[in-house]
Amino acid sequence: MNKVLVVGLGQLGLPVAKYVKERGFDTYGYDISPKAVEMAQKTAAIGKAIDFGEFDVFILCVSTHKPDDMFSPQIDGLLSVVEKISKEAKSGALVSIESTIPKGISKKVFDTLNHRMHVVHAPHRWYSLEEKEHGVNQLRVIGGVCDCCLKAGMQFYGGVRVDGHSYSSSSSLKSLGIPMHPVKNIEIAELTKVIENAHRYLQIAFAEELCLYCQSNNINFPELRDNPVL
Repeated sequence: MNKVLVVGLGQLGLPVAKYVKERGFDTYGYDISPKAVEMAQKTAAIGKAIDFGEFDVFILCVSTHKPDDMFSPQIDGLLSVVEKISKEAKSGALVSIESTIPKGISKKVFDTLNHRMHVVHAPHRWYSLEEKEHGVNQLRVIGGVCDCCLKAGMQFYGGVRVDGHSYSSSSSLKSLGIPMHPVKNIEIAELTKVIENAHRYLQIAFAEELCLYCQSNNINFPELRDNPVL
């Protein structure tokens, strides 16, 4: 697993591509926007993908919500990329879905690829406004459609689980060095990301309501928010 293609070079995909390259992989990018590809080339020396047949790993960072409604899933773009991979990529390649997806999409992708590639879901936890706390390299959940898919995904992402068990057959294998929490069913990985998003939205909504309360009662909200007890 040396040649990696990051599909989608936006707010999520570009930091992912940079990190993969920093870990020593031969990293390329693909995006429907020529400007996004040019930005990746200029800012991170990410190669431009021409032929999908030469890659060992595909990391999908495609937007999966409607442009005007982030709460409504739209996976047409993701499935379109999978169709292209199915036609051009070599058998045995690893396809990792990092985009947020509804339950069941990972297995749909596996079927579209005619069961000839490894498919995992390793949802991202990237948050651009808190890069240091929520960067690419943080604890992630990962699920595979099959056991062999999970093994391939673990070898690429971390090699070592959070409980210390190694998935790598050789200590010399390169990996992204990311701590991973593998789950037996890939649907659990899919749902984990959706739940994490929902929990974050609840936190934001609560903070906004609390801020309004503080304003109406002449209370210093920043001081309250930064209270270490909270």
